Amino acid sequence: MELEWYPIIEKVTWNDAKDFLGQIKDCDWRFPTVEELVSLFDYRTGKVQKKHKLMQGKIFWAGSVPDFFKIGKPQDAWAISMEFGWVYPEPKGREFHVRYVRKINSTSESKRILRTRMVQDCQDGELRLGKQDC
Repeated sequence: MELEWYPIIEKVTWNDAKDFLGQIKDCDWRFPTVEELVSLFDYRTGKVQKKHKLMQGKIFWAGSVPDFFKIGKPQDAWAISMEFGWVYPEPKGREFHVRYVRKINSTSESKRILRTRMVQDCQDGELRLGKQDC
């Protein structure tokens, strides 16, 4: 399953990130799971995948909440360090980065392809939309 990642949002509390998520027009955006975030970290090299390099060294919120009977507290959410690859519960009142995610479906895929094509065409000096110049 291929995912589309929302741009990195500066440090916010988990609840503020949840509230902002509700304001995004496309309703299929969501918090990433712990597994989705961890999949971006290469434990052999200790670095984030190249296409997500701007995440390196930052801590991100995941959407899931720890089972407080086993670990953490009800007011905690999972945080993932993109410096060390650690996963741990943190109070939702702390401020960390967030990146929303969604599955690429035919609609979002076609938009992404169009955006990519427009950027490439514009860089090649071929695309002109209205009065927009490259």
